[in-house]
Amino acid sequence: MTSADLGILAGPAFTVRTRPGDNLAIYKAIELARDGEILVVDAGAVTNRAVVGEIVYRHAVAQGVGGLVIDGVIRDGEDIAAGSVPVFARGFTHVGPYRTGPGELRGPVSVGDAVVRQGDLVVGDGDGVAVVPADRLERVIKDGERQIEREQEMLRLADEGKLDMSWLDDKLDIEWVDAAHA
Repeated sequence: MTSADLGILAGPAFTVRTRPGDNLAIYKAIELARDGEILVVDAGAVTNRAVVGEIVYRHAVAQGVGGLVIDGVIRDGEDIAAGSVPVFARGFTHVGPYRTGPGELRGPVSVGDAVVRQGDLVVGDGDGVAVVPADRLERVIKDGERQIEREQEMLRLADEGKLDMSWLDDKLDIEWVDAAHA
């Protein structure tokens, strides 16, 4: 998701599949979602018809939805950006949705390159959206903690000008000619 990254989110997925350009299933999902759940909407990646605008957004906020991830576009972006619940989408359009269905709730959906299942952990920030399968959450947390420790040490060394770059020439597997000294 790129151009409509509005906020930071984390929570369990409530999955929604819509007909491209249609938001009827999104209304039902808002009614069924538990507080803090993230609506993950497979809207077919279409960019010519928004499936969420300010009205749907405000309804979702009032019902306790924790965020929205939409494989499609939204409208009323400035109003949504001013809100308290984060939204990630492919972009914006001024054209509104159909409201005729069909749709599917709580089944697996495809959003971007990820398959998302009901209850998977969804995390999003300015770098994009990641999905952690619910059955792998504990392992991913442990691996993530180890990676943070490694990166903190590398950041410290980089700040001190002591980052070990001895691996670079081997990795590139080529000889360099410095034109200033040739």
